[in-house]
Amino acid sequence: MTATVLYPDRYTDEMTREADDPVSLGLLRQMVAQNHDQSEDAHKRLREDVRDLYNRLEKVEDHLGKFGERLTIVSERRTDLASAIVPVRYVVGLLGACLAIALGMWRIDAHVGDVQNQMQAVEKLDDERNTAVKSAIEDLKKEQELQALQLTELGNRFPKGSQK
Repeated sequence: MTATVLYPDRYTDEMTREADDPVSLGLLRQMVAQNHDQSEDAHKRLREDVRDLYNRLEKVEDHLGKFGERLTIVSERRTDLASAIVPVRYVVGLLGACLAIALGMWRIDAHVGDVQNQMQAVEKLDDERNTAVKSAIEDLKKEQELQALQLTELGNRFPKGSQK
């Protein structure tokens, strides 16, 4: 502010003096652009992760569908009790497959939850950054208005034609 008192003719009427401000409007624009680029990259990665999870889920559903078809074919066969004895390796294989499917579904659910939490955290961080940048811009505007009033007041005190 002392620069405006000592050198009033140094600045234009529009008060364009980005180089003298501690936080210039250009720097704020650069910060906004960087925040935007970072959020775009993060959203792109998250969308790719979600798309990958959905593809995995479709594969699991396809396998479950095929398994269900096989199960209906097996259940439609007529068997008598004597031929119903199943070797232990088939039982172990079936239990292993069921366990693998259950664990896969649980793991996919956990990944989807993690992705959702990450997306919410990124959105919250973006909102906080945007609020901070908006507040800084408002502060700069208020400071510029105050300096414009001070210059006007100084101009009224010391008319252009008068000299000391």
